[in-house]
Amino acid sequence: MIAANTSFSDSKAAITIRNIYYRSSSLSKIFCVIILIVLYNLIIYLLTKKTNSAVTFFLILQLKDTLLGFFYMLILIVCSINKPTANRFWLTKILSWHPLVFVGTFSYSLYLIHAPLIQLLTQWVIFPLKLNPYSSTMLLLAIGLPLITGFAYLFFLLFEKPFLTSNRNLQEKAIEVLAVNNPAP
Repeated sequence: MIAANTSFSDSKAAITIRNIYYRSSSLSKIFCVIILIVLYNLIIYLLTKKTNSAVTFFLILQLKDTLLGFFYMLILIVCSINKPTANRFWLTKILSWHPLVFVGTFSYSLYLIHAPLIQLLTQWVIFPLKLNPYSSTMLLLAIGLPLITGFAYLFFLLFEKPFLTSNRNLQEKAIEVLAVNNPAP
């Protein structure tokens, strides 16, 4: 929510942040991303250097997840606050690549279906073949990636998309009912 607020809000603070970003050069934007990556890895390295108890380890994992979330929030902000007329940031170009955007449309279905399918492939295909770890990984990538992507897209078409369109129709009907029952003065 912070990333969306910073990128699209009309608040004075968000506009100030976007203006600072617009004035910076592409090189300084890349430099900032590199610094964020280095800082994240340095903090995680320092935190995981000495773990004496399970509680300390658990707290470090929690902090690691929080830092990772913060890092991705910053990347989302950097990718989404480009001016339409300006040269787009290299990461924005990558994330707006059409095949990646297409996979993004059914990414929730991909998230839901990937783990069970990997489990089935591992138990029924890879374990019976008794392959070494490298060969199993390559086989899982060669067979699993297209299979999981295909099943996720089918899952999206059969289950997710009908609810998305029906929800949109319900919203439009609710707006019409509200407009009829509450005419503007």
